[in-house]
Amino acid sequence: MEEEVNDGKKETDKGTSKDDDTLYDELFSLVCEDKDIVKRETYKILLGLIDNESMVAYIQNNEKRCLKILISGLNSNYEVVALQCLVNLSAHIPKELIQRNLIEIVFDILRDEEETEAKSHTELYIMLVANLSREKEGIYKILDLPEEKLKEEMEAEENSKELAVSYYLNKLLHLFSEPIVTATINKNITDKYFFIAHILINVSSVKECAHFFKSVFLLNMLSKQMLQPERCAAVLQCVINLCMSEVLHPYVLDEECYLIPSVLSLVYTREKDSEEDFLMLCSIGTREKETNKDPVHQLILDMSTVLTTSTDIKKKVMILLRNLFSPELTRQRLRSYGIEHVLKNWLKYEKNTGIT
Repeated sequence: MEEEVNDGKKETDKGTSKDDDTLYDELFSLVCEDKDIVKRETYKILLGLIDNESMVAYIQNNEKRCLKILISGLNSNYEVVALQCLVNLSAHIPKELIQRNLIEIVFDILRDEEETEAKSHTELYIMLVANLSREKEGIYKILDLPEEKLKEEMEAEENSKELAVSYYLNKLLHLFSEPIVTATINKNITDKYFFIAHILINVSSVKECAHFFKSVFLLNMLSKQMLQPERCAAVLQCVINLCMSEVLHPYVLDEECYLIPSVLSLVYTREKDSEEDFLMLCSIGTREKETNKDPVHQLILDMSTVLTTSTDIKKKVMILLRNLFSPELTRQRLRSYGIEHVLKNWLKYEKNTGIT
């Protein structure tokens, strides 16, 4: 009896699946019609169904046709709804979209798109790239590293001091350095380019990315963005990832780089008499060679205000410092920044016993 019930259920599921496929087949046919009203309404229906498991399965089974239709919609009057379909779909089948060269297509569109208040869908394109960057294949596309040449190119880069360059990554970094503005499509998003931080986290998670950040200028740009409250935690995670590579340590520790002072400023509370303290400590340091106290670096004093209230940020700072204390070179550099005084200051103002 139980077997009969199960068999009946399977037959019902097959029938439902067949009906769904018939519906989806009809929708993808209608979206190719010439009539604007038909195309517009069909795209809306597709968007409403795009997250359904049966719809995703149908698209996978008819990948060439379906993805061609949706991607071609980016160059039509239905760009926004086609783009929204692809953003949602990228959460389900990112690899298939990457294989269809969607990342290259997106950056070609961004290259041509004029940033105006009247028309700008950049944040949606960035969300799409953010989803695709969760796959290693997507990261390598952003870095413009063909997988078949990846190993030999990286071996060559190991011995090179030159900065590796990717147009796609540079485009993202350029947008990320722009002033923070509210998203044009979703007004609830206060930072139009926030998802670039997530792309950078994903990109910085692969060791091959280090050669694309061998620049004090780029590291300082990240430092500046890290001091933006909306971006701090995300950028800090990117910094943690980057600092895992010793290839970047000479740039991170460069005298012109203020990445680490920026990090330390997040957990340092600048007291009213900190300037006097700084001068006094410098004076003591010159008079007493045996002193075990280092003055706090001026950059930290300049950038600091009060101890951040974010537990997430404080934990990330602790992770970064723990990683940097391992190599002797970075440990010495931290001491030159006055790390002992920074930590004492942090302890003095920290109210969260879980942190201390």
